[in-house]
Order: sequence, then structure tokens, then C-alpha cells
Amino acid sequence: ELRAEVEKWLAVEDAVPEDARFVPGTRLSLSTPMRLSFAGSRADLLLPIEEPVVSNVAATAIKACLAGVEKARTLLEGTGPLEIVELGALTASIGATHQALHRDTWGGIPNRIVLFVALDDVEDGDA
Repeated sequence: ELRAEVEKWLAVEDAVPEDARFVPGTRLSLSTPMRLSFAGSRADLLLPIEEPVVSNVAATAIKACLAGVEKARTLLEGTGPLEIVELGALTASIGATHQALHRDTWGGIPNRIVLFVALDDVEDGDA
């Protein structure tokens, strides 16, 4: 169900968000998906947390991983409440090259725990 919504949102080229509300200091969209293109062949689609299909998948994924997230937070010496700072679909066009580094991998940001939910069936070794 989420994959169908993401595909529908991605099919709309250069759409201006109807509602551009987001959580300051994050990449969390509230009610309208927002497409952010970068590096030519890649894009992020910020998923609207107020959409039930998005919030249901996010809640299920977080609940399934909570024990591991808490352990990682302990290992990273994290304190304070956990917060979601980004909820999006990462996309790459056909022919996109491998991305060795991600912008978030060097300096200046706090430790983060990243959770990916595959929208395609994934077999062991497909990474």
C-alpha cells in the first residue's frame, strides 16, 4: 500500500506542495509529500507523516526495531528522547551510479540511527 502511494507521488513531476508545513530542524513533511532532487539521478521524497499509510508503516517499523534502537543509542552514548528527524523515500533513476558517501557521513551532526524499510522484496545479499 505504501509503495503504491510513493509511486503515485513520484509520478507527479515538479509539483508544488499544497501544504509545505514541516518540522523545523528536520526533514519531516506533515501533510504533503515533498520531492527534493539532488545529484541528478537521485531524489528524496519526504513522506507526509499525517497520511495514515505513512504513519502506520513508520509506527510498525519503529516498534519492530525499538529494542535494537535502544541498544544502539546506549552504544552511541545517547541521552534524551528519541526523535524522528527524517521520513522519506530514497529514489535513484535507472543507470544511477553507486553512492559511496552520503552527505550525512561527515562532521557536524549528532549520531543518528537510520532505519530503512524496503518497498521492494529484498533477498539476502541484494544490498
